[in-house]
Amino acid sequence: MTEADSADRRAAPAQRAPWLKLAALVLVIAALGLPVNDLFRYALLVIATVVVAAGTMRGACVGTLALALRDARHSASEDARKRAYGSLLRTRARLLSMTAGTRWGLAIAAIALCIVGQILFPAPRIEEGHNVFIVDRPGGALERGLPREAFRIMAAEFDATYPPARRCAPQEIGCWRGQGFPAQAFAFSADGMLEHPASSRHVTGINFGDPVWLRLGFINELAYNWNSQASDVARAQRDRRSLAFLHQWRLTMPWFVMYRFPADFVGSALCWRGEVIWEGAEEKFEPVTHASMQCRTLTPEDIGRRIFGVAIAHELAMRLVPTWEVRLRQLLPPALALVASAGVLALLVRVRGRRLVLPFALIAATLLVALLNDASFIGGVRPFDSGDDGLVYDGYARIMLRQLVAGDIAGALEGVEPVFYFTPGLRYLRAAEHVVFGESYLGYLSLILLLPFLVFALFRRFVPLAWALALTAIFAAIPVGVGFGSSLVQYVKWASRGFADPAAYVLFLAAFVLLLPRTRLLGRRTRSAPSPLAGEGWGGGSCDVSHVAPLRFHSATPNPSPQGGGEHTEFAAREDVDARAISAFTRVFRRAMRGHDEARADGFARALAAGLLFALALAVRPNIAPAAGILLAGGGIMALAAREFRRC
Repeated sequence: MTEADSADRRAAPAQRAPWLKLAALVLVIAALGLPVNDLFRYALLVIATVVVAAGTMRGACVGTLALALRDARHSASEDARKRAYGSLLRTRARLLSMTAGTRWGLAIAAIALCIVGQILFPAPRIEEGHNVFIVDRPGGALERGLPREAFRIMAAEFDATYPPARRCAPQEIGCWRGQGFPAQAFAFSADGMLEHPASSRHVTGINFGDPVWLRLGFINELAYNWNSQASDVARAQRDRRSLAFLHQWRLTMPWFVMYRFPADFVGSALCWRGEVIWEGAEEKFEPVTHASMQCRTLTPEDIGRRIFGVAIAHELAMRLVPTWEVRLRQLLPPALALVASAGVLALLVRVRGRRLVLPFALIAATLLVALLNDASFIGGVRPFDSGDDGLVYDGYARIMLRQLVAGDIAGALEGVEPVFYFTPGLRYLRAAEHVVFGESYLGYLSLILLLPFLVFALFRRFVPLAWALALTAIFAAIPVGVGFGSSLVQYVKWASRGFADPAAYVLFLAAFVLLLPRTRLLGRRTRSAPSPLAGEGWGGGSCDVSHVAPLRFHSATPNPSPQGGGEHTEFAAREDVDARAISAFTRVFRRAMRGHDEARADGFARALAAGLLFALALAVRPNIAPAAGILLAGGGIMALAAREFRRC
């Protein structure tokens, strides 16, 4: 590797590094597209986040200055050397700008090509509509919006499964008849909020054996908060056997899903187990029930017609087997996103492989805990328990999203309640989560993935690296702290149920870590541990100038004398003076950079960010206010003890 290559790989200046990292992540998200609601794109996002946070931004640094000075030393004449030295800063600035600009230009071009490719060669999209099917009286939204014959078939099946004579009384607490009913034929889906579809959303494929993985958001609508113990129509049942962790939830709500295929899917096979109502000519619908998975090929006559999957009396599983042409078109957009994301990371980020070991180990441990506790937390949508906080928060968030889509921004910001009865913060986080991650709970999962890193950072503030790693491993992998609330499994359990407490404590710990200075251990100043996510120390990504070799300018060879000695010429003396001046300039520059890093790390921005995180944590869960009060009181006492009265 040449010296120029080495200099080009050095990090960007510290004051710009966080913003450059954020910009790199924005480029990756642009390639992935919103919402990020499937596991492949979410995995790419997590990997990109770890690489960007653990690495340093590529670009010229102080090494460019050293290289330019060395080039100047080899100038043929004193005048040429002086001119080179005189234009040093201008040359360095142009080189830095050109190098960084070229990299960013190529990264932006890669993302632009990815987006253009996804627009020009999109995967064929299938119209999907879904909803709960409950009727108690004629004239409802389902009867008005669904095809007449299809509604008649489903209504007859609903009455046979839930006879009117055996239904719970509407005035009974928890009865489904006293709750809400569908307001439209097809339920709202956060996956389609950016598209405004005629039904619920558009999908590129069909493959579900369990409605939890179909991600039906309506199951957690606030209107369907039935008590399964009091209502004859139950919400869900949970299989608590240890080997059933992949399919713990059985959705018992009656529901249906409708698909309408474009012409691209002629020749593809639609397979199902359960009941399907297939539309024929003149809006005639034929119910077809399969006890096992069987397939039917889509013909040109099926294009544009509605095919209903019904889960009222039978459980439903469906799978689409596309033609090879359609399969290739389905693979192209994610492949473009993968290539573009990898290109952005390769162009803009430099990271050592060993720095990725700890982050991915912590992420793997957290995902394993989530998988064993409730696998639906990783990309599925489980039915929250009736009466639980999770159902209330997500129900509020979905109301706010519908208001936002309808253009009622003030209503969405109001948060459903003019005066908050429930804690306000999580409903807003849930709404933001659905905007970014669609009909999934991957946003909350991301907060939980961050938790072990915060625990490691907190321990690292007080104990040596080996102790911090050991304590973090115990927290993440060994549930010894279950008895007193300090084990990862508890945070995962309550987060998967949609409670606010895990999110609040993650935000609280993030603010706490920002405020805590690095302490002295055993009477000496400890070097901050390499962050698993943020480069050297916890403010990684800075311009590392420690590896730049000192400038060495050898004085000119003295003129030979007849006596065998030598004397320095005037030119050599000037060169020696210039070399010392340049070395002094480099040392001053290094000290300024280090001083700037320290000031930035301990400055106003850190305190402001911590304060905002504390406020957000309290909004999400106000009962952690005593902990914040203890921190503030402790800070005030320490300021008084140090006689720093202006801090009080």
